[in-house]
Amino acid sequence: MILFIPSTTPSIKLMSQLAGWLSSRGHNSALVMNGQQRAALESMGVADHGVIDFKTLERIQEPSTTTKVGSGDSPSLSSRRRSVGLLERMHQMPQTLAILALALYWALQILRFRWLWRSKVRDIGCTVAFVWGDNAGTTNGELLDLLKAHGAKLVHLPIALSDQQIIAQLRIKSAVMHRDSTAMSRWLARRFPDQILDYNGHQLFYFHPAEILAMSALGFLPGKPWVIGQSRADRVCFADESQRQYWISCGLDAAKAEVIGNFDMQNMLDEFEKLRVSHPRIFSTKRPLILFNMPNFVEHRIIGSWEEYWTDLGRFIEPFASAGYELVASLHPKAVRDHYEPELGKYNCTVTQGSVGAWIAASDIYVSCCSSTETIASEIGVPTLDIGPMYRFESTVLRRLHGIHMCESVADYQGLSRQLRATLPSTPRRAERATWSSEARPFERIEQLVLNGAA
Repeated sequence: MILFIPSTTPSIKLMSQLAGWLSSRGHNSALVMNGQQRAALESMGVADHGVIDFKTLERIQEPSTTTKVGSGDSPSLSSRRRSVGLLERMHQMPQTLAILALALYWALQILRFRWLWRSKVRDIGCTVAFVWGDNAGTTNGELLDLLKAHGAKLVHLPIALSDQQIIAQLRIKSAVMHRDSTAMSRWLARRFPDQILDYNGHQLFYFHPAEILAMSALGFLPGKPWVIGQSRADRVCFADESQRQYWISCGLDAAKAEVIGNFDMQNMLDEFEKLRVSHPRIFSTKRPLILFNMPNFVEHRIIGSWEEYWTDLGRFIEPFASAGYELVASLHPKAVRDHYEPELGKYNCTVTQGSVGAWIAASDIYVSCCSSTETIASEIGVPTLDIGPMYRFESTVLRRLHGIHMCESVADYQGLSRQLRATLPSTPRRAERATWSSEARPFERIEQLVLNGAA
């Protein structure tokens, strides 16, 4: 049995596609998912693979069937929201009592699942488990440890850009993630120094202190969580050599690391041709196409209001809109279109949502914010303007890639955009014959790992 254990919406989609592809080639593949993840998968369209319930570790879906998430699958929505809201508030409290209470909560959750899974993991017979992040904590981490204890090989998949700076920037906003926030935190930092990263003078935990306390008490605290692949992984896959070299420089064992290519390029040529059919007007014009990867600044509380958001983003869209270029905006899979379409419509901007690889291939300039999709643009030669530094988002990996221009200020962005506009060819990229994906076969490389037992 080959298992996929997703952790985010993008990982659900990619793992579903990969599991379905492996199933079509005769490999017994399934996703391990909770009710909420199954609902997300159903909304995307279920691929041809099995689904195993996270709680019971029993198969609830055979290939080519449809998952139905009933009302009995989880507590009522209102009660779930109340409990989640309380946990979220406690997670933000830099107080020893709150940490101890949360540690007890997580310890009980882990013990509960350890009891539920006590014989189920062996019965599954998993040979290879694919994850995004081998350093999972709490119940996910317990499952990974049990799978490895029963002989499974663990493989990290390159689903999104991983970079210590990006992770640290998310941790730094929460006071409780700092070493000196409480006496308990200082004790944990002394006891487990490999859980701390020194980022620009800030001593940051990877896990919440309560999770560290619970996992260490139960004997499965992942070591070196700030280094992808150094906790549990037997193999660590990367989209390109720059990311592989970056993580080796951070302490990853080079013998574990290999480049398999970018998953978004597996079927990009086919997706490109589908865009040509579904958007004939865009493909018939000779105007340069500018693609905007719309950042989720309001949803992630980077920007306080939608009014402020559109004031900011307008400064990035306006130079290309006033030049009469073809504009396309790509939304995050979780984004609510109603929050974006009215304002984007003022710029005559086409709005899309979902896979962005083919749109990058069709674009002449890509505008993004510290996104793994920029690696696609770099690989196929699309110049990129990255606005991340203006919002304190940095990536060592992206700074090393060819064709990615980091914008430190609005003036910097305007100057770089003028330079790129001056170098645009007379024929837009989408009018040319695509040749960039003929050798990109990451799915086949993953299958080879399966056939080799992920050795």
